[in-house]
Amino acid sequence: MPRSRRNVPLITLFLVLFTVSVGFGLVIPILPLLAREFGASAFLLGLMTASYAVVQFLFAPIWGQVSDRVGRKKVLMIGITGLAFSFLLMGFAKSYWMLFTARVLGGFLSSATLPAAQAMAAELSGTKNRAKAMGLMGAAFGTGFIFGPLIGGVLTPLGFSVPFITGGVMGLATVALSAWALREPPRSKGDQDPDQQEAPRSTLEGLRQALAGSGRPYYLLAFLIMFAQSNQMTSLAYLLTDRFGSDVSMIGVVFALNGAVGALLQGAAIGPITDRLGEKTTLLAGLALGALAYAGIVLAPTLGLAVFCIVLTAVAMAFTRPPATSLLSKVTELPQGITMGLQSSFDSLGRVIGPLWAGFAYDLHLSLPFVTGAVTFFAAWMYMRTQQPVIVDLEASTAE
Repeated sequence: MPRSRRNVPLITLFLVLFTVSVGFGLVIPILPLLAREFGASAFLLGLMTASYAVVQFLFAPIWGQVSDRVGRKKVLMIGITGLAFSFLLMGFAKSYWMLFTARVLGGFLSSATLPAAQAMAAELSGTKNRAKAMGLMGAAFGTGFIFGPLIGGVLTPLGFSVPFITGGVMGLATVALSAWALREPPRSKGDQDPDQQEAPRSTLEGLRQALAGSGRPYYLLAFLIMFAQSNQMTSLAYLLTDRFGSDVSMIGVVFALNGAVGALLQGAAIGPITDRLGEKTTLLAGLALGALAYAGIVLAPTLGLAVFCIVLTAVAMAFTRPPATSLLSKVTELPQGITMGLQSSFDSLGRVIGPLWAGFAYDLHLSLPFVTGAVTFFAAWMYMRTQQPVIVDLEASTAE
């Protein structure tokens, strides 16, 4: 098959995850304003945000397991359709509880998207190009987080419902594109062999199996990375305002620059880098760089140096997440769908705990969330170094 034709499924998966990420980013500037217009308190807004993350934590592994049984494309289509439907419901919501219901429903259905897409990308890319494929998936999320808030900010003056309806239309267009361009990938041996390991019966059982198997370092790493990133994103605007006197425009530029650098590296550079250095070395370098970058934010005496260190955290994420996901997909004893679903659960857990800790820590001292980030990345670097011999053995056995 011509190379351009072989790339169509991965490009389609990129667009799918881009749309999902735009949806995440699109609601960031709008949801608090809309909730306030409906008379919701800050507590109710927090309840809606936490409920969305909890639903994704619980159901992502289940959707991944379903994709192992019925196929990646079917589950992916359910996720995108559900996301588009939830956007339209939020656009036409007339009360806080209608908004809450639509948001939680969107979390439940859209949690099918990431595990199915990542499992499909792993199966389509093959072992050699897997880190590059996972980098492309990461770039989709990074790019979406850049454009989501921009789209929301531009369209909100036209009415609160307009951005949500736009997101719904984008989702439906992605459904049509996926139906046309995607084909069910050939199933891996692990997915076809029912005797390899019994599929977990629940999310908690899946978490137990994940932490007992060879993929444990990567599940824990997914939680730690997302905890640190969510912790940073929650407190970064406060830090830029309180320490350096930045205005809203400058904060927006910093967030956009951070997302652009991460997306560019994951989409274009992580493949050649892992080919040259190897996935384990790239992963460890990213963790070390992340620890230094977070420490740099704490110590930076000027805004310019602080922004430089903030951008380095995006570089660290780009060096860390794709090779970690690639290695997890290679060493796991579970089918790819449930594996990626469990990783999404650990991501969601980090997104729940990270913001909660950031709010508490920032009230104690404005540097404490970033000290936490430095300690988290350093601890992850130390932990992954101790796991390196096990990883080498597992990769060798996989290669055989």
